[in-house]
Amino acid sequence: MAAPRRIFVGDVQGCVEPLQHLLDATGFAQGVDRLYFVGDLVNKGPASAAVVRLAMQLEADAVLGNHDVALLETAVGRRAQKASDTFDDVLAADDRDLLLLWLESRPLLMLLEDVVLVHAAIRPTWHKIEARAAALRIRFDALRSAGKSPFDDADVRFALSARYCQADGTQLIDDQFERGQTPPAPWRNWLDFWQGPEIAVFGHFAMQGLVTREFARGLDSGCCYGQQLSAWIAEEDRIVAVPCAR
Repeated sequence: MAAPRRIFVGDVQGCVEPLQHLLDATGFAQGVDRLYFVGDLVNKGPASAAVVRLAMQLEADAVLGNHDVALLETAVGRRAQKASDTFDDVLAADDRDLLLLWLESRPLLMLLEDVVLVHAAIRPTWHKIEARAAALRIRFDALRSAGKSPFDDADVRFALSARYCQADGTQLIDDQFERGQTPPAPWRNWLDFWQGPEIAVFGHFAMQGLVTREFARGLDSGCCYGQQLSAWIAEEDRIVAVPCAR
């Protein structure tokens, strides 16, 4: 029997066909391998509901991404749907409640022995990652129970959306610079502050593209923009990518 592997998949964003092709390309074996998503399973692509259903069928796990939270907030009426949103198929689905419940139950930060999984970023001041993950979940649930946006909490917002910050973890909110453009001092890519020892696996930053550093694997390779969908197989330390049609 093949040894189990952990396969981490970048931002799918409703692109179910590339996801199926990627699973084939990795040789994913359900019941043997473990599948993890870096968040943003939904929105921008054409088949958000199908992606969530497939993740559930494959008994995958995931962390929440900012687009997943946008769907959850839209579903309860706290966020106005945008013209660019493409998750109507989830909202109108017969199994809507199951799909939303599965998404809602995902953590924002996950520690897996030698890997930390997060959608966007790990704040430089965070230590004791397992305890931080539990605290983020408590804050996320408390905000939603109080009828407030999860983005009202600075730590929750950081995990979901940060790309650049200062050494004290202050987030640069408007941080989507052009490729190769240097952010103004003292802002730096959050990765500059991450020294492990766990490998941080994340998505969110399509413009940055694939990242393979000693203690980091960035997997958002812009599938929803017609580029690639990527996965990292931890036990092989190998990136697998498939093309995505726009």
